[in-house]
Amino acid sequence: MSAAFRLALAENVHDSCVTLARHGEVLVHLEFERLTRRKHHRLTTLDEFMNVLALLNERHAISGDLEVIVVRHKVERLLGDAVDVIRSMWPAASVVDIEHLDAHAGYAFASGFDDALVVALDGGGDRRVSDPEPNGRLYHLRDNALTFVGPLFPNAAIGIDGRAWTLVAMGMFDDRYAAGKVMGLGAHGVVRPLWWDKLTSPGFDPVAWCYDAEGALSRLRYLGLTSPSHDADLAATLQGLFTERIRDAIAPYRFMSRNLVLVGGCALNVCTNTDVASSLGFVGAYVPPCPGDEGVSLGALLYRCGDEGTPLRLPGTPYLGLGNVVSREPDVKRVAELLVRGGAVAWHIGRPEAGPRALGHRSLFALPTVENKRRLSEVIKGREPFRPVAPIVCDVKAPDWFDYEYASPHMSFVGHSRDRTAKEAPGVVHVDGTARMQTITEEIDGVVYSLLEHVESQTGCPILINTSLNQAGRPICGTYADSISLFRECDVDALVLDDILLMK
Repeated sequence: MSAAFRLALAENVHDSCVTLARHGEVLVHLEFERLTRRKHHRLTTLDEFMNVLALLNERHAISGDLEVIVVRHKVERLLGDAVDVIRSMWPAASVVDIEHLDAHAGYAFASGFDDALVVALDGGGDRRVSDPEPNGRLYHLRDNALTFVGPLFPNAAIGIDGRAWTLVAMGMFDDRYAAGKVMGLGAHGVVRPLWWDKLTSPGFDPVAWCYDAEGALSRLRYLGLTSPSHDADLAATLQGLFTERIRDAIAPYRFMSRNLVLVGGCALNVCTNTDVASSLGFVGAYVPPCPGDEGVSLGALLYRCGDEGTPLRLPGTPYLGLGNVVSREPDVKRVAELLVRGGAVAWHIGRPEAGPRALGHRSLFALPTVENKRRLSEVIKGREPFRPVAPIVCDVKAPDWFDYEYASPHMSFVGHSRDRTAKEAPGVVHVDGTARMQTITEEIDGVVYSLLEHVESQTGCPILINTSLNQAGRPICGTYADSISLFRECDVDALVLDDILLMK
């Protein structure tokens, strides 16, 4: 018999997180950055951990019938005393370790597929010792069981993982977490043989790099990146190489299933997700809202419950953050009128979404014009002009505006904009004609669905710009206080706080 409570902890070297479940149902998934307000925050002290435990216990009265699931790495737990703290509070608690990539792969149990090929590909950054192997594994979900198939790259010499993106991000933007910027820049460039040769030569070899400063500098010098250099062709070439290597690695296993699940930090690459799934002919494709380390504690819970045949329930997915379900809805008709008049609206309703992307509960909304794209992305959020913003659109209307194969409720795949989209919603169309869509259903988020319907009734276009409710370098807003602070500081016209509407 399983424990009444299950607490999963992923300390990680970045993006620490914790998840609590009771009787097989997730109560909360908490990313530490949302509490500390420090992006990609890593749990480093027992005081921090004890404060979070106290918060969870106060809200959910955790009983002694508790199982603790620790996401471990190949070598060690990063904060070994955390388990001792838990046992001091709940002496009868049992402890289970789950390996990092297995925890990522656990999201297969949330995919809704009966059968799927599962690809877990991470950045390698959670390995505390030298490891020249690509950090990727293949699994097979079948008959409600997840089976390890083998390494994604049996030949490590041609392997690739997130370490390549980290290195290039450091060289281009002096920021190891700027892989998303590199991906956005890539659409502005073309694949060049010069960069291809450099990226595939032993002189670069990102897989053998283990996050030491000297190793990073030697590889960046080899590429010629001695100072920040926003080279769109290098970004485009890395995107092409990464996609080709992943596609070629998965192709021999295509026969195993008609469905594909992509997890790990590398699954945040929407262009690769789309290209690999489509070119290999997968009928279904799934990426969770938090595929990277920010969601690995939830993945561990899913893995543990799935492994014992008691699948975990995820009510309100993907809105699993710390907060309350809103009991009264905002005046969506009035908000739509503000948007139609050209306003920018900070939108904070219900519980926050899990993961790094705004999915309609902590969002900045505006009509999809080029002017609004500049205002929200470049002025309010301080992002570079070459980075795109995402459209949010009702699932039943999306095919009229985008050509796509896979529904994208978590902004995990791209669609190609139709002619009318470029004319009527140019602010959400990237330079290459693609859009990282969020296709939303009435069942998942009826409030935003209604808002889009009201906007369409007045403009003829069912699309809004949807970008995360934060400024550059800060986590997505979690609490009322976070959102009110952003409202005061930024050039937005209104703030929705559940059923309250604040105006400037």
